[in-house]
Amino acid sequence: MKAINWEEIITGSGSKIFNVYNFTEPQRDCPACHESCETGCWGDGPENCQKFSKIICNSECNQRRCFGPKSTECCHPFCIGGCTGPKPSDCLACRHFSDDGVCKQKCPSILRYNPITYSWETNLEAKYAYGSVCLKTCPEHFLRNNDSCVNICPPMKKSVNGECVVCDGPCPKTCQGVDIVHAGNIESFKNCTVIEGSIAIVDHSFAGFQQIYRNFTFGPRYPRMHPDRLEVFSTLREITGFFTVEASHPDFKNLSYFRNLETIGGNQLTTYFSALFIYKTSLHSLNLRSLKTVSTGSVTALGNRELCFEESVNWTKIMKSQNKHGFLSEDNRPWKQCKESGLLCSAQCSEEGCWGIGPKECLSCAHFQLDETCVESCDLNSGVYELSHKVCRHCHQECGTCMGPGPSNCTVCKHVKDGSYCVSLCPMGKFNNSGICLSCHENCVDGCTGPENNIGPNGCSSCDKAVIKETVQVERCLKMSETCPDGYYNDWVRLGEEGSLKSLIGSVICRKCHSQCKKCNGYGLNEMMCQECVKYKHGGVCKDECPQDYYADELSHVCSRCASECQGCTGPSNNQCLSCRNETATLKFNCTASDSNRLYFQHLILQFFLIFLILLTHL
Repeated sequence: MKAINWEEIITGSGSKIFNVYNFTEPQRDCPACHESCETGCWGDGPENCQKFSKIICNSECNQRRCFGPKSTECCHPFCIGGCTGPKPSDCLACRHFSDDGVCKQKCPSILRYNPITYSWETNLEAKYAYGSVCLKTCPEHFLRNNDSCVNICPPMKKSVNGECVVCDGPCPKTCQGVDIVHAGNIESFKNCTVIEGSIAIVDHSFAGFQQIYRNFTFGPRYPRMHPDRLEVFSTLREITGFFTVEASHPDFKNLSYFRNLETIGGNQLTTYFSALFIYKTSLHSLNLRSLKTVSTGSVTALGNRELCFEESVNWTKIMKSQNKHGFLSEDNRPWKQCKESGLLCSAQCSEEGCWGIGPKECLSCAHFQLDETCVESCDLNSGVYELSHKVCRHCHQECGTCMGPGPSNCTVCKHVKDGSYCVSLCPMGKFNNSGICLSCHENCVDGCTGPENNIGPNGCSSCDKAVIKETVQVERCLKMSETCPDGYYNDWVRLGEEGSLKSLIGSVICRKCHSQCKKCNGYGLNEMMCQECVKYKHGGVCKDECPQDYYADELSHVCSRCASECQGCTGPSNNQCLSCRNETATLKFNCTASDSNRLYFQHLILQFFLIFLILLTHL
């Protein structure tokens, strides 16, 4: 033990090593470690030499373990406790997860993003995290929750076929029944969907309840409770025992708090073998519009002086044990008084009766049903259609009127129509043309507001490439593969650009060449920018006309120098001079013969004229 280097094993800045020895016993004389061991050992033989993967590591391992002292012999970051090589498959143990012997930061996900289709796809190589191991399937009795195996589903999820799925509405929650509902236990029924047992609502539920134990000692005193706190039962769908109501309160006029209650099991029964017992209450109506089944037991309503509608209900359709139990109704409000007060079933209800006032409280409909409401007909002009016999459905939210389900069966769209579908907005690549989505020009990017092939009102939102006017307005859009037209050159819209080019930041644009350039690769007149001139090139610069002593070569569009004898010319030869450069030395500058004779006669005439002037002065 003394030979072991414990610094290799113990981690943590506050860790300490203590070697405790009982001096009352002689110290054991242990054999030496094998000669091949560098320091300590765990026992005899070379196989028990202490191995090092921490204190020998190079500083570049950044406090990770290693398999040698070199900077290239560090363990992979996913390893813990050492390794035999640099790969994540060489780890002695994994820091996060082990996937078939390879250490990974996380197990392969169920979904994988496809950057080509821009969508999530099922990953065929997906695995579930089970502790620190990645498994293809979760062990038996474990549930799949996203990418992991769990014992129980997390909040807001329920188990379906071994998988945790998001609840559709409140998650199933079973609660235990109570003798009396009161302010002290009302919140325990929050989000309950099933009550295992029975519940009773009595006068003390609202007036305040004093707990008295069986040994006649007093327990807690619970305060008054308003009937509206019964709203916690709005998620309740089943009571396995009985349901008793024996309470009065000025605001307790119906049982709409239990509007989603579908089944009363009757596993436990109360007075008169009742599964539903309504006695001396302030109720005006039951409003149990979702109640479909009373599995066993009778239904009793006694002494409810304000209660109407209960006798209109076809209880034989609801009660499943009517051969043993029946419906008992006595001393409730007379039907005549109910009628005089207008407390009658809606005309839209069938003969099976109703739970209260209005077309939503019918047991079944006389004509048609739309969601939870009975209606006279499926009025197409009100945004509904007839699904089947006596059943209406709302049109799709994008339909004004329709002939069937979905946005493709609209006869009138609320917003716009794209092909055969009504939609709220035209999709990218289309624009709204008086309620119809039409395709943008093929050169548009990021949509458009009209059909034109430019940027601005009635045109594209942006382009991959654009031809720019001299006024820095977009003349037209191009595809990225198209080249700039003659007279334009490639440029980029740089960051910080404002105005009409702001939407093109980072895009290629075609700017107009100088007005004297026909083709160019930049703005300017010199031959580095201007590849072909509109008219003529002289000295590497484009010109509208050639300078004196140069003539325009119309084939090459270059200004060429006249013959040296010429002062101005129309071509390269000395017979194309506009005039000779030296009229007194015509032959020397080799002007044409016709030009020499003409100049010679002009010279003779000038001499005669001078002689004539001299003679006149002597007369």
